[in-house]
Amino acid sequence: MGAGPELDFRSCLFLSCWLGEGTAGLRSSWVLLEEKRNGLGKTERGGLSEEKDTRWKMLSSGVCTSTVQLPGKVVVVTGANTGIGKETAKELARRGARVYLACRDVQKAELVAREIQMMTGNQQVLVRKLDLADTKSIRAFAKRFLEEEKHLHILINNAGVMMCPYSKTADGFEMHIGVNHLGHFLLTHLLLEKLKESAPSRVVNVSSLAHHLGRIHFHNLQGEKFYQSGLAYCHSKLANILFTQELARRLKASRPSSSFYPAR
Repeated sequence: MGAGPELDFRSCLFLSCWLGEGTAGLRSSWVLLEEKRNGLGKTERGGLSEEKDTRWKMLSSGVCTSTVQLPGKVVVVTGANTGIGKETAKELARRGARVYLACRDVQKAELVAREIQMMTGNQQVLVRKLDLADTKSIRAFAKRFLEEEKHLHILINNAGVMMCPYSKTADGFEMHIGVNHLGHFLLTHLLLEKLKESAPSRVVNVSSLAHHLGRIHFHNLQGEKFYQSGLAYCHSKLANILFTQELARRLKASRPSSSFYPAR
């Protein structure tokens, strides 16, 4: 996403959660965000505590120091044609993995695959069609992948939508919960046996600090009774966390699942 009102609201939403202020902290977080952008110091920011200042630094930056190489490993990254997904796929390819870019926009993904191949020298960067808003597409992707590959070592459920106008998936699910959670839930289920067979393996679900503001409204899962795009995103991110925890519990022996919060 580019800069704009949605990005500002998103940053404040995440920051207010991270600083432990909840929705009541949105206004102060907006001020802090603007002050950070304008380069104001701690005193000018109203005496932000050392703890909160540290949390801000953790939220706004981070560097992976691992040098682990992944030759022979097979990885699927959803939404890998842009943003976090693209950078993740690029780094995995640089480390020698065979990487599948699972994307809705195949044409754009092909361009990204060639870019990654040229940058890393790894020609094992492949593109496959995957539309998480359509269970038929998810099943078709899984079927083809299982026919092509004997192993799957890493599944990174990264793709998602955020703060979009009310709409539904091809199967009638509200778009945020349908794409961000249910689509990845089905994909993981369809590939789970292959992951088990390929152990040690890993499922990584990309969540968000916004999950702190999420609630699972079982009486309004599809947003038909009331809908707010920002909160719909938060609800879907909470679903990611709950899914990760339950998957980890059920697969405790192999412990293949985890979630992380990108600084976005």
